[in-house]
Amino acid sequence: MSGWNYVKIFSPAALLAWPLLFFSCMEQTVNPASGKFIDKRDKHEYQWVTIGTQTWMAENLAWLPAVSPPAMGSDTEPFYYVFGYDGTDVNAARRTNGFSSYGVFYNWVAAMNLADSSSGQSEIRGVCPEGWHMPTDEEWDVLVDFLGGDAIAGKKNEIHKKLENIRRYFR
Repeated sequence: MSGWNYVKIFSPAALLAWPLLFFSCMEQTVNPASGKFIDKRDKHEYQWVTIGTQTWMAENLAWLPAVSPPAMGSDTEPFYYVFGYDGTDVNAARRTNGFSSYGVFYNWVAAMNLADSSSGQSEIRGVCPEGWHMPTDEEWDVLVDFLGGDAIAGKKNEIHKKLENIRRYFR
């Protein structure tokens, strides 16, 4: 893999599940490819796939340094959630179907890893693995344009067809 990586709100595969709730990553590249990498923080292995000229994680980010019940939240402190889990034990949360299926939900502070999104930085790592960063609006626009633009990208059936073709590529 070459270039910079980006985290986005959800993996392309998550468009079919819970839009705008998950975090995943992306790398800028010109060569169509797929592969795997390991997050050094927790040794979790992730698949990635090229979509157009961008390489995105093919699954949701699952880095879980702590876990909070869904009733807890904050605008100033990071919180990490696992779908269907109501406790605070990280190891127990990792053993749930919600963790296996969806990865981790992050509040904005956790996703940004306390970085200030108004700082003007073009590359904020946030919760991303080393070498990856949050995507800019412009990078999202490239993905939306590749998936058919605003008129099609919001339609589940059209996106589903495109993502299934992409998934078949790296299976």
